[in-house]
Amino acid sequence: MVKLSYIHSKDSAYNIERSLSLIKTEVTKSIKNKSRVVVMVDIPRPSSKQVIEASVLEALLNFLTPHVKGQITVTGQAEKGKTLDIFKDLGYLKFQDQYDFAASDLNEEEQVLIKAGENELSVPKILHESDFIVLLATPKITDGKFAGALANLIPAESSHAPSFLERIFGAKEHNSNLSSPELIVETFKQYKVSLSVIDGHRTVVSSSGNEDILPTNFAISSINTVEADVLTAMCLGIQPEDVDYLSLFDPDLGTVFVVGDDWNKYSLSQQ
Repeated sequence: MVKLSYIHSKDSAYNIERSLSLIKTEVTKSIKNKSRVVVMVDIPRPSSKQVIEASVLEALLNFLTPHVKGQITVTGQAEKGKTLDIFKDLGYLKFQDQYDFAASDLNEEEQVLIKAGENELSVPKILHESDFIVLLATPKITDGKFAGALANLIPAESSHAPSFLERIFGAKEHNSNLSSPELIVETFKQYKVSLSVIDGHRTVVSSSGNEDILPTNFAISSINTVEADVLTAMCLGIQPEDVDYLSLFDPDLGTVFVVGDDWNKYSLSQQ
């Protein structure tokens, strides 16, 4: 049985706290004895108004820290600029000492090549070697296309600076024979993606570069990360079979149950 938690209120930090508390047993059982825990934070585009507020990240760390053996790493990947500068600007580093987490920029992490079927993927070593990855993400609808937490597994375009050797001998293009949906699925198979925490306090709908902010006021948490994206899409009035990467996972919705608030009551398809 697949368990998801859904909470709806205007308090984004409360939504995260409550949604996690409803699946505490599942998370603590899953994270037990894990020592390489990475929280991958969804970094906004420079032009986007949609951000994960510091109180949301703090609520997640407050929940996780007592159950983790080693130091948690908080990481992300900015399209432009330094990720750690963005972390500082968003207030993420103000409670770094309190929760003793390491901060990392995926753009500067060592890359490793891995085999995924007939494909060769270049991935950050820190994610490849993690034994528990948490995705902290916001939902997005861009030109009619939905993106949930799993979409953050693939790197932002033009974000990876070539290494010293690549600059001398020429950068090799890896992953180029895969479409974005296929790359999400293949990357997901390689990582220990263990928890999705989706901050749907606001949802940005972009069309031709113009953004509208919807006050959707929800949070979804689950150790079943594919189904968390499925529920997020449905909350936004989008059928999962219409989402390119979700259709490739072919999730079995007959095994899903949702605890917390009634998501159907607030779904955009009901409005």
